[in-house]
Amino acid sequence: MHFFSAVLIPFFTEWGKIEFGTIMLLQAWFMFCVFILEIPTGALADYLGRKKTMGLAAILNAAAAITYVTSPTILVFVVAEFLFAAAVSLFSGAKEAFVYDTLKSIKKESQSKPIFGKMDSMHLLGMMVGATGGGLIASQFGITAPMLFTIIPIMIAFIISLTFTEPLLEKKQEVKNYLKIIQESVNYFRHHQALKQLTVNMIFIHVTCFLLIWMYQLLLQQLNVDIALFGFVHTALIVSQIAISSNFLTVEKILGGKKKTLFFMGIIPGIMFILLGTTNEFFIILPAMLLITGFGLTRRTLYTSYFNKHIPSDTRATVLSSVSMVLRFAMIIANIAIGFLVNYSLQVAFVVLGVLIVTFSLVHSVYEQHLI
Repeated sequence: MHFFSAVLIPFFTEWGKIEFGTIMLLQAWFMFCVFILEIPTGALADYLGRKKTMGLAAILNAAAAITYVTSPTILVFVVAEFLFAAAVSLFSGAKEAFVYDTLKSIKKESQSKPIFGKMDSMHLLGMMVGATGGGLIASQFGITAPMLFTIIPIMIAFIISLTFTEPLLEKKQEVKNYLKIIQESVNYFRHHQALKQLTVNMIFIHVTCFLLIWMYQLLLQQLNVDIALFGFVHTALIVSQIAISSNFLTVEKILGGKKKTLFFMGIIPGIMFILLGTTNEFFIILPAMLLITGFGLTRRTLYTSYFNKHIPSDTRATVLSSVSMVLRFAMIIANIAIGFLVNYSLQVAFVVLGVLIVTFSLVHSVYEQHLI
């Protein structure tokens, strides 16, 4: 329930007084910090337990929100982004490992795909409430208020984390050196061809589609949409993701199987990006954005189900963090590149992203046998 998500661009440009290119450099810094912390925090989750690391993630998340509104200076923003990165790193990998190993402990891991889909839908529902409220909070109490209000649900999340029960691993984990866990997990990822191929396919399209989250508010500003409505547009983007992520099995049946589903979940967003760059009609722009987020941003959740089938329990959080680490590195490059491109032309940026996604979808595919 990040209330600030609905007004991020106005928050930076109006209160922080920084341009879009600088915003993307800040996000590149955030991704770099997550990149550096991803493997150590994943190993920490495997070493100390996922429950403790998720609770710590909530505390750091709240600290980041408080830091962000202390002063509209770039140094404060840099520190706050580091704290956000630490929180994200602690949470990523740990939550999926926690859920999957819980399913294994009750012998229901075969249901991981719909379970991860429903989990993502609940996550998106929280984002939807946060986004809708964020636009209204900003219009009533000022542009920094949504960041402060975010602390409330974050601390509720911390309290909830205290009630979790750590699932037992399938096999008793021997007492291992912290660095040994990291080494074993990275080596496992490096030498697992199926996992690497799935990762590349997931990352390219997820990263390019995710850039819409930073670009759509600029587009709304160009169309002179009132800031109070930003949250409702963000909510619509989230609803489209919920519609897909909560119905993965149905979508696969409609689109003709797992491999074809992944293909269409790439080619459709690519075409929609091209539309965003070639029209100013809102009745075309909104559906295009809905299709990009619905198909493009739910791929990562679908892939999580496939990833887990290839990973042993005792290093699951660390290996998943290895996947996330590669994702963060790609985001660093993408954020810097899109910052320069958008400063040149927002419309050109949309078209370039669309062409890249369509081309990648046509030339790179995954093997059906890897989609367990």
